[in-house]
Amino acid sequence: MNELIDRRMLGFLLYDWLQADHLTARPRYAEHSRESFEAMLDAANALALKAFAPVNRKADLIEPAFDGERVTLIPEIRQALDAFVAGGFAGMAADAGLGGLQLPEVIEKACFAHFTCARIALTGYPFLSSGNANLIAAHGSAEQVEAFARP
Repeated sequence: MNELIDRRMLGFLLYDWLQADHLTARPRYAEHSRESFEAMLDAANALALKAFAPVNRKADLIEPAFDGERVTLIPEIRQALDAFVAGGFAGMAADAGLGGLQLPEVIEKACFAHFTCARIALTGYPFLSSGNANLIAAHGSAEQVEAFARP
């Protein structure tokens, strides 16, 4: 399997229907291009196939365990999440001033779809963290933003 999502269909949705590439005319997204969007989509697909999809069987066989104090997960989950963060996916749509890539939300969601297709249960960890960071960035104090919202 080379693609988790039909890229022809995704391209139609993003560029022909939603015209996501036109967002680069806005100052917020001026540093990006359709090529940079495609590069992130390629990277999301590759990482989802490499780090998220292979976790499926083992994560189903060895469920998280709670001993009363700590939750234990298989190490592959941590490895997948570390790769997700290292790839810049944790802060894709976040402001550049917060260390994000400042990509349009529609491109972020298209990238996230690859991870969801690969292992939906694993996406809860980074997606909840992203939501929390967005909330803190919008409504938190400067200290909270610095401590918790930076990707």
